[in-house]
Amino acid sequence: MKRTFVKEAILKTSMGSFYVTITPHTNRNKLGQNDSYTISLGSPRQKCVQINVPSEESGETEGTLIWVEAKEDCFLSSPKKDKLTQHLVNLGFSVAKDINPLCHRYLFDDCSRIECEISETKKQQMPMGSFHIAFYEETWYEKYFGAKLVRDHEVYLERKRNFFDSAKKPKSFQFVQRDLQEILTPMFEEAHTWHDFFQAISRRFGKKKCTAVYPWILSALIHIFEGNMFDSPKWYIDLLDNKLAEKTPFIPFISYNVKQKGGKRFTRKRVFYTNSIKPHYYVDYPYLQSVNYKTLLGI
Repeated sequence: MKRTFVKEAILKTSMGSFYVTITPHTNRNKLGQNDSYTISLGSPRQKCVQINVPSEESGETEGTLIWVEAKEDCFLSSPKKDKLTQHLVNLGFSVAKDINPLCHRYLFDDCSRIECEISETKKQQMPMGSFHIAFYEETWYEKYFGAKLVRDHEVYLERKRNFFDSAKKPKSFQFVQRDLQEILTPMFEEAHTWHDFFQAISRRFGKKKCTAVYPWILSALIHIFEGNMFDSPKWYIDLLDNKLAEKTPFIPFISYNVKQKGGKRFTRKRVFYTNSIKPHYYVDYPYLQSVNYKTLLGI
């Protein structure tokens, strides 16, 4: 018997209520058969998590984590905000498991990004993965979902040890901007390892640490990893691997169908995302030279 899934619903969990749509994708060669489904979670106006899961009849066991975004309107109601994004991703995996219990591996490109204040009047985006690796030695997806690189993951883990190896830290380093060179050089010379250095930056600058590292962080990571470890940014999350570690727990939910009355529908903003687009990261070196980083960092 062919299974059917509701197209729109409200899901209630221990952390709040969320709006979900499930969009089927039909196999053009097999009339009436769906190849996959796209799950969109958040609110009627904001789809904050999108997952593509193959249909059970397709026999595929590999899906795609298309999009993850943290915004204020990612829910209908929620008494809690802490770890809400992680909860939403795990809820998406839980819905996907209901659609196809055999699918356990989800591919994604880590295109996450954060905004850095690079002057008193300007902000710029930078890869969140680089930021997290520098200060926490793992990406956000590694920490919360046990993510692994599709290729060369063991090499990646081995080279992360360079953070703690004093022999891998050079005697000097170019921090690109003249103020930063003056501010950071004594801290760099005092630190025994790259890990010690990044922790010193975190302690001194707190929430402004992104500002302090923005111009030079990728150069530092290339040095630490002995080359660019992000040439192949394809990652995966394996729900079976995570079972024992409880990285991706099943989220119990109650489902309520969305009833449409009088032809009224939710107003939706059409926004198209793709996980193949890399975050925009451009360092305007001449502009940075004009910035007074001592004032910007509160020194």
